[in-house]
Amino acid sequence: MGVPPQPQKGAQKKEERKRTLPASSSKEGRPKENKREPASLTQEEAPKEKKREPASSTQEEAPKEKKREPASSTQEEAPKENKREPASSTQEGRPKENKREPLPKLEPAAAEYFRRAHETLKSGFDSDEEKALFVSNVLVEAEAVALPLALDTAGSLLLQALLPSASAPSLCRLLRAFLPALRLAACHPCGAHILEAALLRAPVLISEGAEDAEELEDQVLELARAVQEDLPTFALDTHASFVVRTLLQVLGGVRVRSDGGRGLPVSGSSFSRAKKAKLESDGPSEFEVPETFQSLLGEFKGSFQEHIPSFITNKYFSLCLQVALEVLHRKLPADCSELCHSMIGYLSSRNVSPGQRLIAFTMTHRRTLERPEYHHLVGKPKTKSPVWMHFGLPADESDRLVVHNIAICKICLHSVSVKGGNTTNLTSHLKLHHPQKFKELPSSSAGISDHSGNNADDPPAAAAAVSASEPAKTAAEIPRKRQKTLLDFQPLSFEAPRSCSQAITEYLATCMQSYNIVDHPKFIQMVNTLNPRYQLPSRKYFATKGVPTLYNDTVEKMRREIGRVKESELVITTDCWTSVGGTPFLAVTVHFISDEWKLINAFLGCKHFLKDHTSDNLCEMLADTLSEWDIDVKNIFCSTTDDNGAILKAVRQLGLEYISCFAQNINTGVGRALNLTPLRRAIVRLKSLQNTICHSWKMRRDLGKAQELLQMEKVSLPSACPTKWWSVLKLCRRFLENQLPVCKMLMDYPSKKHLMLEGCDVSAVQDFVSAATLLEDITTTLSGSSCVTASSVLPLYRQIKKRLQPEEGDSTLLQDIKQEILGALSEKYENGPMVTTLGLASLCDPRFRLRFLESPEAIRQEAIQKMADLHAGSLSEEPDAQPDTPKKEGLAKIFDLEEEEDLSGDGFEPLSVLKAEKELKGYMAMPRVNFDDSPLMWWKTNEAFFPMLKVLAKRFLAIPGTSVSSESVFSTAGNVLQKQKSSLLPENAEMQIFLAKNINFV
Repeated sequence: MGVPPQPQKGAQKKEERKRTLPASSSKEGRPKENKREPASLTQEEAPKEKKREPASSTQEEAPKEKKREPASSTQEEAPKENKREPASSTQEGRPKENKREPLPKLEPAAAEYFRRAHETLKSGFDSDEEKALFVSNVLVEAEAVALPLALDTAGSLLLQALLPSASAPSLCRLLRAFLPALRLAACHPCGAHILEAALLRAPVLISEGAEDAEELEDQVLELARAVQEDLPTFALDTHASFVVRTLLQVLGGVRVRSDGGRGLPVSGSSFSRAKKAKLESDGPSEFEVPETFQSLLGEFKGSFQEHIPSFITNKYFSLCLQVALEVLHRKLPADCSELCHSMIGYLSSRNVSPGQRLIAFTMTHRRTLERPEYHHLVGKPKTKSPVWMHFGLPADESDRLVVHNIAICKICLHSVSVKGGNTTNLTSHLKLHHPQKFKELPSSSAGISDHSGNNADDPPAAAAAVSASEPAKTAAEIPRKRQKTLLDFQPLSFEAPRSCSQAITEYLATCMQSYNIVDHPKFIQMVNTLNPRYQLPSRKYFATKGVPTLYNDTVEKMRREIGRVKESELVITTDCWTSVGGTPFLAVTVHFISDEWKLINAFLGCKHFLKDHTSDNLCEMLADTLSEWDIDVKNIFCSTTDDNGAILKAVRQLGLEYISCFAQNINTGVGRALNLTPLRRAIVRLKSLQNTICHSWKMRRDLGKAQELLQMEKVSLPSACPTKWWSVLKLCRRFLENQLPVCKMLMDYPSKKHLMLEGCDVSAVQDFVSAATLLEDITTTLSGSSCVTASSVLPLYRQIKKRLQPEEGDSTLLQDIKQEILGALSEKYENGPMVTTLGLASLCDPRFRLRFLESPEAIRQEAIQKMADLHAGSLSEEPDAQPDTPKKEGLAKIFDLEEEEDLSGDGFEPLSVLKAEKELKGYMAMPRVNFDDSPLMWWKTNEAFFPMLKVLAKRFLAIPGTSVSSESVFSTAGNVLQKQKSSLLPENAEMQIFLAKNINFV
């Protein structure tokens, strides 16, 4: 350990360790008696009162007379359900699957204590006495939390370091603490290591005649009997099978060289010489054990015979059987012979068809293992090696891996070892058995190196786990990296830097990132990692050239798309907003249906202006925005906005038809309902309750405990925004669902009981939820900007009117809520030109047509008149402007003339009107369309049958039923104009908002 420390420093080290350790040591340097457990009394009286009995009596009477005594408070408080029961087996001899028990966790304070203890143990001690005192005190503290400490990764490492120096009393109490949850500890990877280390330490202490050796012997026997009672369950588990094999060797006093158990020396061609020498130095091949151990080992023979089919056919069972045969052969030959006869009898009783061998031995590749039982294969996560496309990991029905170190070939279903994540075995398997698939692999994966170093696909932990006994590799022994070629030094092509810069520009613009991100060291590191030869431009390039160029290109692309739209087929939405920096903005969006019957939503701009928000100024701003896009106001069909006075006047000054936002009208009605006195008082009290719980972590904790006790989902009461009525509805619904846990929680806080809502308040909240739930579903349905919405407004209004009609059982408050909501909606959708426009939109929607309209005949006549006007206008066009139509000849010409004569009739109705009526009649006779189907897809399929009506459909189906499109612009603008970007110029902000909203055109 180097030069010994000076006396002053050594004394200082001792004082620091004494402060770290608990106050549990006496002046003589020995650990104090543990007053928490009755085990101390056993330690004093056992040598005087207890006498050793012969082995035969131990076998017969021990299981009946001996009772387990509690060793600590941990055992006394263990639930009764943890009593051990014999394992029930299926018809095939395998144990039934048990539900996984929740793993106990260490408290943060305890975890910190054991972490510091592990660091102290690693730093070393000045004397053996000091180390013994330290180990004894830490083990005393570990006994109270033995199970969670053993199942913790860091705690398991600490216990493995402490157990080789543990005393018999400490080891005895530790084993006693594991017994109530022995199966959980043995089946855990960390817990299995602790049990193996404890079992290996026990024979050493017993043979040395240490203090309380007899009690430790009894404790090992009790643990062994618990394993014997449920042997199939322990032997089947991957980790518990190691415990079973170690236990068999401890009971027999034999170290089996052929076993791969952890902590026991093994032999095999896959082990290096250094590892062999280390394992051989662990101890003798045989050691002395009490006679009671070998007596209990004979009882294990009966357990193996009882489940002999499983122990022969299963992989993990067979490993335990192999160790048992070798131990019995060396210690109890008669029992070994009897077990072998049972195996031979079972194999001889198997029915085979004539001509077949009983046992077939097949020579396979040494890398091919026994295929485990699994349900399906899953891919290896976080791997870049292409060889894994031909292999999978075995998993059960719940996608949990059955075996971690075996991969299954998807071609031949053979098992291949992948211990440590190395892919060399996988590549070798492909090269030997599937050479064609091997040739298809990339050259970097197909080349198998001859050196035995770590593979590139190895995880970092495997690469770092190098044995300390192995000498460090020299530079000549380190595998060579790939030699650089001329391509690594050639400059990029002319288009490559431009493509990279264009991709970064689109990322900055559409993802609303600030320009200074390109100067961040980590961003530069990422770009250099992806392409080291690419030179990242500066921030100035993206701000002055990259993003402006992308903006201009997107504008030209959108301008060409809008220019293809015919006259009177454009619809706009507009609204105003003020940013965090106090700058006002006006947003304008345009909507139309393309020739392919796709609804196009284009964002024209979010213009900032410093004038007053008057109707004249807003009208001028709207006109300027439209003129920038070469859009004539006459080509705009209508505009959807909210009821803002200035915006509404500006739209009317432009001569546009006005469509009121349906979502805002619902918001107005619900707002009126929330102002009713009983409901307002209930909502105020509910918000006060939510606010109190939100600002108290104790109340939130107790609310979660109450919900867990009532077997309810652990949720909190959400906050409510005054301007968003659906947030108030969500709060009310959550309160009604969790009324019982809230009451239970408030019972523990007498000073807060006044916050609980009274009966009248709860009734008011229930009335509001019952009335507003339908409105929430409707608002969510109409919030989409990629689907047709205006045609649904009148049918939805009719459903609201039908559902919110007063009923006999309604309370007075519920009737008032319904009346307020219906009153706000009826002001907008009972009559007026807007109702006619929305009715025509419903008519053009094949899902609704005239089914849900209040006055279907008036809408039908209006549609016929508009269709006739369109037909007459198309006939009055100049011949050169009309599209070329094929000339009709023969029967088509004769019968078309006769059809026109039949339509003319008595001559009182114009021919265009009669054709419109006929076309509309055929449209109404079409089969009904499902509500989930797209009306635009229906029109794309049937537009040829209705040449006049399709013109109306393109106009009216493009109308947005709500102003969500312009409202969503402000959400995007809020992400761009944050406090961190308050210095961003309005011009640059407009470009980023424009590109983020028009990402489909970028």
